[in-house]
Amino acid sequence: MNDDSSGIVDVTSEEGSAIAQNILDAGAKAIETGQLGEAEKIFRSLVNMAPENPEAYNGLGVVFGMIGNIRSAEYQFRKAIKYAPDVGMFHRNLGSILLNREKFRRATDELGKALSLDPDDNEARLMMAIAHKGRKNLPEFEAEIQQVLENDVRHPEANHEFGCFLIANEKLEEGQKHLKLATESAKAGPIIFINYGNSLIMTENLPAAHDAFARAVDLFPLNIDCLMGLGTVERNLGELQSALKHVEKASSLAPAHPIAKNLLGTIYKEMGDYEQAMGLYDDALSLSSDFIPARINRSIIHLLRGEWTKGFLEFETRREGDNSMYLRHDLDCPLWDGTSLEGRSIYLYAEQGFGDAIQFSRFVISIAAQSGKVVLEVQSELRTLMKSLNADIEVVAPGNDHSATDVHASLMSLGSLLKLQDAKSVFSKPYLVAPEPTKELEALMKGVKGLKVGLNWKGSSSHKEDAKRSIDLKMFDALIATDGVHFFNLNVSPDKEVSSSPDGLIDLSEHISDFADAASIIGQLDLVISVDTATVHLAGAIGCSCWALISFVPDWRWGLERSDTPWYESVELYRQPALGEWSSVFDRLSVDLEKMRET
Repeated sequence: MNDDSSGIVDVTSEEGSAIAQNILDAGAKAIETGQLGEAEKIFRSLVNMAPENPEAYNGLGVVFGMIGNIRSAEYQFRKAIKYAPDVGMFHRNLGSILLNREKFRRATDELGKALSLDPDDNEARLMMAIAHKGRKNLPEFEAEIQQVLENDVRHPEANHEFGCFLIANEKLEEGQKHLKLATESAKAGPIIFINYGNSLIMTENLPAAHDAFARAVDLFPLNIDCLMGLGTVERNLGELQSALKHVEKASSLAPAHPIAKNLLGTIYKEMGDYEQAMGLYDDALSLSSDFIPARINRSIIHLLRGEWTKGFLEFETRREGDNSMYLRHDLDCPLWDGTSLEGRSIYLYAEQGFGDAIQFSRFVISIAAQSGKVVLEVQSELRTLMKSLNADIEVVAPGNDHSATDVHASLMSLGSLLKLQDAKSVFSKPYLVAPEPTKELEALMKGVKGLKVGLNWKGSSSHKEDAKRSIDLKMFDALIATDGVHFFNLNVSPDKEVSSSPDGLIDLSEHISDFADAASIIGQLDLVISVDTATVHLAGAIGCSCWALISFVPDWRWGLERSDTPWYESVELYRQPALGEWSSVFDRLSVDLEKMRET
């Protein structure tokens, strides 16, 4: 040991090497126990004693990286490399810092050096893959990540990265397998569970998503994203009290979190507490004035209350900010501003679901009467039916060449553009025409004697509020058994569990290929009974008698309390009197159906 006044240690000597190692061990222990300030002092003491010791600089780099002082960390790692250029770990650590700074090309250079010195360094290879992804070198990313997984098939970070990559490239099932593997690691962090749970929501596997988020909350009970993920799934499953508990906890942990306030408001809305919901949406907006989801949710409550002017105007915010996906960037003409269309042509298009398109297509008739030309784009399944609106309206399906028009608008924006103020602003008469039945359908219907009733008990499971509107078919058993009444299956859902017609219902699947076919069938029926799906809109639009089963917290278009609707004169609303309570509704249905059968 050199004991001169400079305090420099000769680390090449046996005694000096032991002193240096003891200091390094002490620094590593301080990092392990979270004493980063102490660790910095320890490593600096070694730098002062041995200015050319690379491990001391590497230790300082690790400390600075952990406290977020990225530039200082980079400087220290470069010093370590200066004195020990052949140590792969130092190049890997520098590559990690460069990756953090999104200096992807320089990161690949350093990580390449790390791997040339230690080809088995799986962590360096993982970072190399991520750096390639940052450079948009996706084949290289995939090759490197697969090599990591070949070395360690259960590597959590690699499975997470590859799973997210596959899902982003629409390989959902394969991606989920990798994310599931990642969650099985003891090292799996919250983000892995969150992404796995969200992927399961994307594929409509809500029970599995619930399990994933529930496990995440068990492991990370104070993580607000895990709590909100679980609350979101529970909300979608209709487990509102449990959802409320988890999201309230998330909001209490992060009181300035607008997303938590908004989600909490949505849960209260679905419990029927509109005042509380509106207050929470306002809270979200006070935290972030441009938080569009809260504005959209506020608009829904305005519309539900019958405050159409406010509601339709605020609903237009769905086209702003991150929600600009609602804008059509493939149309060259400007948005219609609601001014006179005399002499001008307009391109109208369906923006959301089938029911929305049917409901708002009524306004196309009056628009056609005041404009030079109307082109209406709707889902392919609706195109034939929509041709019955008006012979002068050109009806096209998505993907067709767009006709040159002067302006364009979404059907869902017509409420604002036409300045609909209240229920008196719309007409309830039929406006679509059902095609004549085919000979086969006509023969089928003539062969059925008695009251003919179409039944739809289930909407699409992909709808986020399907749990509250769809009804277990078993609840219809007594109704279906009514003497002298024949029920026809109007559920054409692709869901596997309802792909075949249940017992007691006449199967019509071979007669339905689109909504025009469905309209033709409904036109031959005496009555339609349906939960809140496009079936209700279709029956109302062609003027068929329809009993719509409406949940306690209804979709905005059905308003509150009234048993009729300004949208369709032939539709009667059978409302739940309380959340989840259908039994009294079915009692009324049975009585009314018996009366109808007797007349």
